[in-house]
Order: sequence, then C-alpha cells, then structure tokens
Amino acid sequence: MNINLGFVTPFININSDIDVSFLETYVEDIKQTVTPKNRSNYGGSQYGLNQTNPQLIKLNVLILETMKTVLDLYKVSDEYKPTVDEMWLNINPLGGFNRPHIHPQPSFFSGCFYVKVPKDSGNIVFMNTTNALDYHICDMYKEYNRYNSARYTYVPKSGSLILFPSWITHFVEPNLSNEERVSIPFNIKLDKTEKPNE
Repeated sequence: MNINLGFVTPFININSDIDVSFLETYVEDIKQTVTPKNRSNYGGSQYGLNQTNPQLIKLNVLILETMKTVLDLYKVSDEYKPTVDEMWLNINPLGGFNRPHIHPQPSFFSGCFYVKVPKDSGNIVFMNTTNALDYHICDMYKEYNRYNSARYTYVPKSGSLILFPSWITHFVEPNLSNEERVSIPFNIKLDKTEKPNE
C-alpha cells in the first residue's frame, strides 16, 4: 500500500542572528514620522516601510537568502528572481489582532520578521483550506497531525522569521499582553529576467 501526500504546504522558519534592538529604535522613529494605515489590522497600526533604509538591508538579504530554499522546493525556473515587493510595520497593542486574510498577487510568498514578541502577545495561525474545521467531529481524533489538522500555529519569538505561500489564509491572535507586539511582514514576488541576446 502506498500513502501519497497529494498537496503539501511548506512553512519555513528560522531563528536569525539579527540584532532587534536597532530595529526597535527604528520602530519608534517610524511611529513618530509615518502616517499609519490599516489592512487586516484591528486595534493596532500598520506603517509602510522604505526598504532602502540601512536598518532593513540586512533583513532584506536574509529574506532573499531564505527564499532560495523556497525556489528549490517549488522547482522554480532560473529565469525567475525573487524580490521583496513590499514591507511594512505591524504594531498590535493590548487587544490588537489581525483578521483572516491572504496576500494577493503579484505576491508569490509572504513572511514576517518578529521584532518584539512579549509573552501571550498572539501567535500567527494558518488555516487549512482543504480541511474545513466545521466539517469534522472535533472529538473523534485522539491527537492532531498533518492529516486531520485544520490549522497550523506558529509561535514566534523576537528575531525569528517565517515564510509561507501568499495564498494561505492566516490571522494573528489577539495580544493579551500589556506590551506592544511588533513585527515586519513582507511580500515577495517573482520577476522574470530577460535573456541576453544570443
């Protein structure tokens, strides 16, 4: 008997060596100088970021380095190169959370770098769209695994980075801490490079 996994969703996370203390200072500057905007955020604030800022260059390099694993998993043609298309600051105070959402095209992969994650400040949760929670009798499983789980929860910490397919619905749990939860989400698109004239 063969058991084949028909569809697989990769979640790639690493614990980086980026010093988040300099980013915390940068965050305070952004809060004072940039007008916030909201997309999926409720009770918190989101700010667009300038990726050319020296504070973010090391993070940008880390993201693109990690994307090499993604391109290999998906067997993406060498003609396509990843670029960080968009990057923003997400600040959730006590009670703040992010509604379920996806990151639409032209984004191929998305991710989040965590600057400040106090205890009980909210995990990121991914929803399994091929396994609807309401369809199952919840008490019929003796334990959850990759076959029967409707959700995948990632518990972040300061300095950690996660990448995931942009089409996966996800949300951030409410911050139950009295301290702000600070993260830097981003989108990655693939650009087709022109072949040199032969």
